[in-house]
Amino acid sequence: MSTLVQLRTRVRQYLDESVAAYWTDTEINNWINQSYAYYYMWLVQAFEGYFSKDITFDIIANQAAYPTPADFWKVRLIERVYSSWTVPLRIFDRYDTANIIANTNFSNLYLPTYRFEGQNFILEPTPDTTITGGIRLEYIPQTVFLVLDTDTPQPGYLPQWEEPIILRAAISAKMKEESVVNSGTDLSSLSADLQTWEQNIKESMQQRSQQRRYTEPWGPDEGDSYYYP
Repeated sequence: MSTLVQLRTRVRQYLDESVAAYWTDTEINNWINQSYAYYYMWLVQAFEGYFSKDITFDIIANQAAYPTPADFWKVRLIERVYSSWTVPLRIFDRYDTANIIANTNFSNLYLPTYRFEGQNFILEPTPDTTITGGIRLEYIPQTVFLVLDTDTPQPGYLPQWEEPIILRAAISAKMKEESVVNSGTDLSSLSADLQTWEQNIKESMQQRSQQRRYTEPWGPDEGDSYYYP
């Protein structure tokens, strides 16, 4: 996986400027990070778990709101951890139903739904007991920009997806040249290369396994074990 300085060097190769003269390192770093964030979002939209990480935390009696991690972006899975198995929680945006907040008597069988409130997610009904390690959160973190020359893209961003970052950053640099001095080179060749690489990303980022996939993307149905007053 390339470092920031290696990515910047490759951008400068497209610009025919190995040493900073017209384009500063800071400018190129910004364009690299913009490009990296752009393709990071592409990969996240595939929901194939390229950047997923997980944490386990306690359920606290009489506490409904739990803060998301500092680097949290999207939930991939929240599940209730029992002694011998786990059960995925379902998201339930409650608008017109009651929430029991005391004397629920669910104890260790407690199986809530969840919803978001600002930077917290809310467990409902409110738990009536403390359960150590009762919730496991698998989530997709936010993009971490490259700052130091030794920084690299996040684990999960594969080397074959680096070239679009380089090309998009080079195009941004060339657009500055065009707009300022009106003497930049034709961008059509870079744009054509970028389109080819982007198509490769679109085709390769989907379906990391050839096995048949079983998912249930929609909300709760009738007759399950979740509590809906």
